[in-house]
Amino acid sequence: MTSMINRHTHGNSVASQMPAFIGQPIALAGRIARRVRERRELNRILSFPDYLLKDIGVQRNDMQRKALDPLWRE
Repeated sequence: MTSMINRHTHGNSVASQMPAFIGQPIALAGRIARRVRERRELNRILSFPDYLLKDIGVQRNDMQRKALDPLWRE
């Protein structure tokens, strides 16, 4: 009985490969969620007047270019 259990839980079964299969889409969803939060923050910063952007050391053109990047790209 024990040998049957060990063979099924420690072999190359579909169940043993499932975490890797599920992990990749979850990781992608996590990266996209992080990028959505970053995009919101970026848009909030873009609402600042030019003199404030200059104070924090960013240029509006660079920020606008970054805002156009697709969400799935790093």
